[in-house]
Amino acid sequence: MAFGRVLVAVFSFSLIFAGCSGDIKNEIARRLPGVREAEKPFESGGGKRAMEQAPVPAGWVERPFIEENPAPELREGEKRRGYMIFSRPLPEPVYPNTLPMGYERIDYVTGFSTPGELTALSFSVLPSEKLEDFRVRLSPLKSGDSEIPASCLSSGLVTYWNDRFFTHRENKFYRRVPKLIENVDIHTSPAGECQRYVVLVRVPPEAKAGLYEGDVILTHKGYGKAVIIPVLFRVLDFKLEKDPDVWMGDMSAQTVTDMIIDAYCPFPEGSSEAAGWIKEAEENNERAMREYGFDGFPMIRVIYDADRNRLEVTEDRREIVREKAAAGARGPVPFAMWGAWKTILRDVATGSPEGSDLKSWDYDPRAKTYKEYPVTEEYYREVTRLVKELDGRLTAEGFPERVYAGGDEIDVRATEFGVKFYEALKKAGVRAWATRGMHYSDRGGAYNNVIDVFCSYAFDTPYAQASGDREHEHWVYHNDVAYQQRRPRIMNRGGRMTFGYGFWRSGYGALFPWAAWQLIRRNNPFNYLARGTPPEGNHFDRDGSLIMALHWENIREGRVDAKYIYTLQKAIAQREGCGDADCRRLVEEGKALLRETWEMIPRSWEYLDMNIWPSREFNARRWRMAQIISALLKYPPVNPNAPVPSVMVADVEDKHPEITSSPPEYFKGADSRPFELSRDNRETEEQVSVGWRSR
Repeated sequence: MAFGRVLVAVFSFSLIFAGCSGDIKNEIARRLPGVREAEKPFESGGGKRAMEQAPVPAGWVERPFIEENPAPELREGEKRRGYMIFSRPLPEPVYPNTLPMGYERIDYVTGFSTPGELTALSFSVLPSEKLEDFRVRLSPLKSGDSEIPASCLSSGLVTYWNDRFFTHRENKFYRRVPKLIENVDIHTSPAGECQRYVVLVRVPPEAKAGLYEGDVILTHKGYGKAVIIPVLFRVLDFKLEKDPDVWMGDMSAQTVTDMIIDAYCPFPEGSSEAAGWIKEAEENNERAMREYGFDGFPMIRVIYDADRNRLEVTEDRREIVREKAAAGARGPVPFAMWGAWKTILRDVATGSPEGSDLKSWDYDPRAKTYKEYPVTEEYYREVTRLVKELDGRLTAEGFPERVYAGGDEIDVRATEFGVKFYEALKKAGVRAWATRGMHYSDRGGAYNNVIDVFCSYAFDTPYAQASGDREHEHWVYHNDVAYQQRRPRIMNRGGRMTFGYGFWRSGYGALFPWAAWQLIRRNNPFNYLARGTPPEGNHFDRDGSLIMALHWENIREGRVDAKYIYTLQKAIAQREGCGDADCRRLVEEGKALLRETWEMIPRSWEYLDMNIWPSREFNARRWRMAQIISALLKYPPVNPNAPVPSVMVADVEDKHPEITSSPPEYFKGADSRPFELSRDNRETEEQVSVGWRSR
C-alpha cells in the first residue's frame, strides 16, 4: 500500500515542480502545504441542500456494494475534526460504505489543465461521526498577479440514488449508487457514509501559465474550526486543439420543452414565468453541451404526415438544426425514420397510418409481412417517392447536408426487408446510414452496398478497415457503456476510455453517445426505480441550471484526452525535419509515446470492466503528453500546413489478437450474455451471471 502512495506522490510532485527553476523547487518543497485549520467563517445557517428522494417501494431488497477494504486507522487530527479526507481518480466510484486505503489519504488537491478548458478535481470525506451542516467553500486560485476567480470554480456533492440492480432471476433488487453531482451549499451525512465532492475549474482562455494556489474550506456544525485543504493547480502554456476529422453528435435531439413539461419547471405550463424558465434552461443546456464535447448535429426524427401524404421535419427540430448550424456544427444531419417506416407501411397496406405497433423482429421473411401488414413492392416505391420529395424540399430551403436511416437496429430476421428498404432510399438519390455495424449484424455483409454510414453500438470493425474504408463512414453510439448505470466503475472508467483513447484506437469518425444527455420520465424524473426507461442522464434543477450525471464528467474527460492526443500529433507533424537536434529528439519522443499508448490499448469491441488501464493511468499519460507538447511548441513549426492524421502511429497492424468481453453471438441477436463481475458489480460473494442490460 505504501507503493501506491509513492506513485501518487511522484505524480503530484511532477505536476507541482514542472517548469520551475531549482530555487523555486526548493522553496516550494520547504513550504509544501498540508491540511491545516483556521478560524471558522461566519455562517448564516441556511443554504441549498440535496434533493429529497422517493421512498423505496415495498418488497424491494437492497444489494449494497461489497466493501472488502479494512477500516482505516484515523489520525488524531481526523478524530478531532470528525472525518478523514481522501481522494481517488474520478472514474473510481465512492460508495456510501466505501473504506479508503491509507495511500488514498491526501494533504492537498492537485490538478492541471490548459487555458480555455474545463477540468474536474475530486476529494472525499469519510465521517467518523455525524457531519451536520457540512459546507464546502472555494477560494480563488492565484499565481503571482494572475488569478482564476472564484466565479470560475464550482463544487458539487455526488449524491447516492437507489437504482435497480436486477439479475436475470429477480427484478426487485436495488443499490445505492453515486449518480448525480448536485450543487449544494450545505449537507448533513451520518457517521460512516462517505461524501464525495467534485470541484470544476473553468480555466479562462486568457489565463497565464503557472502554478496556481488556493484553498478548499470545510466546516461543519460539530467542529469549531475551519479545515483547509490546499489546492495546487497548474495551468499549462498551450491550448488544446480538436481533431477536425472527428465529431460528436447527439442521439436524442430533445428540446428543453420536451424534457421539462410536468417534470422540472416550477411554474404553470403556458405561463410567462414558465416561458422565461424554459428559455434560461435552454441556454444552460446548449452551453453545457458545447462544453462537454458536442460539436456535431443531433439525430433528427422524420415523421410521416398521412393527411398530406408526405414526410416532414417538424419546426422545433428544424430550429434545433438551424441553431446547431449557426454554432458551427460538424458532420451531416442524421435523419431517422424510426417511426415513419411503420406508419407508411400501415398506410400503404390499409389506407390508415394507425394500427398494430411493429418491432423489427416481427418480420416474417417467408410471408413477407410485418404482422398483418404485407410488405409489397408498392411500399418500397412509396418510400422512394416520399424521401425524394422531402429531400428536394430541404435542398431548395438550403438545409444542411443530411443522411437518412430506416428502422432502428433492424433485426437479423428482417435482413431482406432492411436491405430492400435501404435500396429504396438509394433510389431516392440520398445517402443512407444505419444503426448497425459492418460486422456481426447480418452474417453476410448484405447491407454493404446500400449503406453509406455504419453507426454501430460497438467498435466491431477493426481499425485498419474502419480508417481505410473509402466507401463507408463508421460511427459509434456505444450502447454497452450507456447501459452500465448500475455499475458506476464501468460507466465512468469505461466511458472515459471509450470516448477518448479507445475512440482514437478504433479509427471511427464520429461518436453518437446513447449515455443519454437527458432521458426523462415525465412527472417522475428522479425515480430510478420506476418502471420503463429510467432517467439515466443529466437533470434540470428547479432554477433551470443543470445537474450533471457523474458519468458525463468522465465522458468529457475522455474527449479532453483525445484533444491532448491530437495536439501532440499536430505539434509533431509541424516539426518533422526540424534542423535542431533537441527538437528532433522531442519529435521522436512524441512518436514513441504515441506508439506506446497505441500498443497499451487492446483492440476491443467495448471497454467495460476489462481491457482498461488503471484509473490513475489516464491523467499520468495525459501529463506525459503535455510535457512533450509544451517542449515542442517552443520551437517554430517547420511545416505549418502539414496534414495531421487522426492516428500518427506507423505500422498499426495489431500485434496481439482481438480481445473482447462479448461473444460474437451477442452481435447476432442474442438476448443476454455473461459478465465476469468485479467486486462492485457482484450480487453476492460468488461470481454470478447477469443479463447484459441493467434493466
